[in-house]
Order: sequence, then structure tokens, then C-alpha cells
Amino acid sequence: MSNRWAGQFTFQTGDGSKDHTAYVLADYDPLTKKNTPNSSLFWWDKGRWAGQELQWDAATVCCSTTPRNEILILGVERQVARIENGSLAEEKSIPTHSIAPSEMRRSKTINGRAYVVGGHEIYRRENINQWKAVHSKLNPSLGDEPSFEALDGFSDDEIYVVGWSGSIWYFDGSFWQQCESPTRENLTSIECAEDGWVYICGSRGTVLKGRKDTWGFVEPRHHTRLFLGCPVVSGKTLSHV
Repeated sequence: MSNRWAGQFTFQTGDGSKDHTAYVLADYDPLTKKNTPNSSLFWWDKGRWAGQELQWDAATVCCSTTPRNEILILGVERQVARIENGSLAEEKSIPTHSIAPSEMRRSKTINGRAYVVGGHEIYRRENINQWKAVHSKLNPSLGDEPSFEALDGFSDDEIYVVGWSGSIWYFDGSFWQQCESPTRENLTSIECAEDGWVYICGSRGTVLKGRKDTWGFVEPRHHTRLFLGCPVVSGKTLSHV
């Protein structure tokens, strides 16, 4: 990436498409310091970096293939934009019936389709301007609603979401169930890996491994850092802060 961007942008997150193009989401520091909502999406196109600017704070970017090949940018306040054939188009915000709508946190492509999560809400993209609430059958056993930070899944009928106070929930395509978690630390990232295991990262160096109703620690917690991501390569977690 060009040196002229060094010191101007804070890079937040990214995703990769099926054609091996990397998309990177960033904030423009001078605007952020002024509390001005902003985001930029950069990608490598035909030997050079290309980009698009947004006038709102983006939370996540997601490359999906169903119902079409598209790059989705999802805002903290539920905004939606897509890049299709190199052009940016803004859509209607994700609708909600909640009195206090949740901020969106993370997205993931599961079985080709985009999912997004934040607070106590989980949505699946059906089409342009169409999102289906997947959290409608989520009934917490405790009085407080869960606050979710991330999700991933092996398929539409095996999806996991994680969040505050060690929350791990599992969706079988029809019903949600809360898993017994070995930690009360906040969980911020999850990866359903090719080795058939689910890896979860969080605060105070927490890294978990498991599937469905069985979970345990996989790394010694020898530091207090918050892990924001847990990519898995050859069965090993490469947690990052």
C-alpha cells in the first residue's frame, strides 16, 4: 500500500473474495479526531489500489456469493452499502423493531450468504434491501439479553455467536441454545476452521476451542491483552490484538 497513506488511516478489518481480491476497511484519522463519521474501503484492482469513501462509520466488510457476488460494507448504525462490478451503491439500513437498536459489530459469510451480528441482534442477507432476523428464536435463560460481538458457522444449520461474559450460543437452523462456557471473559472473535473445530478469542488472552456443547482452553493465558481476531492456519490460531 502506498506510503502516502501511512499515518493517515487506521485499518480496522477486512475480507477476501473468491477471486483472491483483498478488501480493507479503514478510518481517516484527521476526520476521526474531529468526531466526524467516516470510513474508506480499499482494494487491489489491476495492479493498483482503488478505494471508495463513505460518510458514516463502517463496522465490517463482507464478501458474499449468494444471492450474487458482492462486497458488503455494514455500518455501526446499521447502514448498508455494496460494491458490485466496481461500483458503490448504498441501500436501506437494516430494519429493526427494537426500541433500542443494537450497533452492528461483525459480519461473516456462511454458505455463501452474509450474516451480521451486534448486541442482541443477528441478521442474514436475503437480497438487496432484504435482511432476515435470525435472532427471533433466541430466548436467553437469564433475564438479560446477550450482547454479541462476532459469529461464524459451518453451514446455515450450524452457526455460533459469541459475546460478553463468555457467552457462546449455537444455532441448529431451527433453535438457539446457550453453550456451557469455560470462561466469563468477553469473547470478541470466532473462526469455524477447516480442521472441523471452532476457535474463539477474547479478553485477557482467552483462546477457546470446541464445537457444539464441548469447549475448553487451548492456549495458556499468560498476558492480559484483548484478542480481536483468531485466524487459523494449519490448525493453529494466529490471534492478534
